[in-house]
Amino acid sequence: MEGADYYSVEFTRGGERFYRAWPAQPRLTLPDSVVFRPGSYRWRVRPGFGERAANRLGDPVVDSSFTVS
Repeated sequence: MEGADYYSVEFTRGGERFYRAWPAQPRLTLPDSVVFRPGSYRWRVRPGFGERAANRLGDPVVDSSFTVS
């Protein structure tokens, strides 16, 4: 998103967060330690503005779910 200083990327399973990252670029490579087991997942990406410590996050630019069989 234009003007974003960083992004909050969050993956949840069963409503519980299991991975979160704060990349400065609008892309993310997940580490090998992140394993998607069978189940329903949700992922959300929100742009951040200013200092990350201020936690000024915009509306989600991605809010999607998927299922692993």
